[in-house]
Amino acid sequence: MPTPRSALGTLGPAALTLLLGSWGITREDSMWRDEAATWEAAHRSLPDLAHLLDRIDVVHGAYHLFMHGVFAVLGDSLVTLRLPSVLAMAGATAAIAATASRLAGPRAGAAAGAAFALMPSTRHYAQEGHSYALVVAAVAVATLLLVTLMDGHGRPGRPTARLWTAYVTALLVAALLNWFSLLALPAHAATVLLAHHRGAPRLLTRWLTAAAVVVGGALPVILASRSQAHQVAWIRPLTWSTAPAPALLLALGAFCAILLKRRPATRTKVPTGDAVSPGLPLLALPLIALLIGTALATLVRSRRPLTALVLAASAALLPLQLDLRTPQSRVDDVLAPAETVAWTSRPGDGSFTGLDDPALAESPTASGSLQGTEKPSTYMPSTYIRKAMLRKHRILVVTDADDHPGGGRDTVRRRVLVDHFTRCADTETRGRRVQAYERGSRCAARPTGSSRVRAPGNEPLSTREGSARARRQGHVEP
Repeated sequence: MPTPRSALGTLGPAALTLLLGSWGITREDSMWRDEAATWEAAHRSLPDLAHLLDRIDVVHGAYHLFMHGVFAVLGDSLVTLRLPSVLAMAGATAAIAATASRLAGPRAGAAAGAAFALMPSTRHYAQEGHSYALVVAAVAVATLLLVTLMDGHGRPGRPTARLWTAYVTALLVAALLNWFSLLALPAHAATVLLAHHRGAPRLLTRWLTAAAVVVGGALPVILASRSQAHQVAWIRPLTWSTAPAPALLLALGAFCAILLKRRPATRTKVPTGDAVSPGLPLLALPLIALLIGTALATLVRSRRPLTALVLAASAALLPLQLDLRTPQSRVDDVLAPAETVAWTSRPGDGSFTGLDDPALAESPTASGSLQGTEKPSTYMPSTYIRKAMLRKHRILVVTDADDHPGGGRDTVRRRVLVDHFTRCADTETRGRRVQAYERGSRCAARPTGSSRVRAPGNEPLSTREGSARARRQGHVEP
């Protein structure tokens, strides 16, 4: 039965995470490209969403379906987009604090929860309209359930069966949201194997059964996503330049583990040397928080110094906390160019007004994609592109800020713009560049009262669907 002290040590850090996650949740009314993919997919009808997942993003299909329901219930807003992540990180914090409290006492629980709440990555993903926070929460809950089972609190019979069912459910939810979360299984396996060698033979059998059910349940998503590997083919392989961050993480965990070796064990022992799986550092953060919390509880015996340490860490991290709530903390902001286009546009502009995109064959929704598809070159040769562009007096071009000229049609389009148009406006904002070209050698004055524009593909260039059209190729992680 949880004591008031242990309950406070669990709920306090969770409340801190909830408070920090809610602070500046709209991020100055910005949305970056990954969140735009979530927004667009979740706002499609169920048949259109199924059409999309048949081609791309099946690895995030469960999350898109979940957010489809969230938007249907809570409405459209940036708060709705990120609120599930805030709540999930608060839940993860509570689970981490409860796990540390069960293993090493209430002070360790409070310290572990506070450590996780103050981690920059926790703040980053708590305000991310993506599945990562939900995955971390599900794995943290599963870890708490496993520790509970190992600690002897699950008695033979139905209570134990319920705990195992809950454990399987939590891991399966994590795997369906992102099957890379299955990398948590090796850490759990190391824990169970150590307990098995210490005289818990039935635990290993039950855990193997549970793990098999989880992997089997996630297998359809794994197989389906393998056929969509082209979606992330552009990601560069890891190099030694990426090694310092994981190495620092592992070194911190090893240091805390060494401290814990000197502490007499009074509760269930958990292997700390192999508990961090290098495959997904985000999943390692809860385990690092457990080690930090337990180490702090070992070194700092009094509550007051521990509280002072948490307050000092909060003050030191305040500049980073402020930065994470700005649009500059993300790669780009797809809403900024939408506003720029709306301000720059005039009735009759090419490409971004009146749904007039002569190269577009199918909209993103119709094509089951996030960018739409263009007509093949055999159907639309360079002469057609040239004539279609020359029929327009004004054309708006939206690209990445560091846009590099491509080949084929891009070469033709750029040549027409250079030879027959004058660049009259060039705005770079939050990772995007919006350029306005006008026919001839002079630029006309912009009239007042321009109406809001619409993007090609039958979607408005706004927070709903057109943002994905503006984000070009997009960045989607498995």
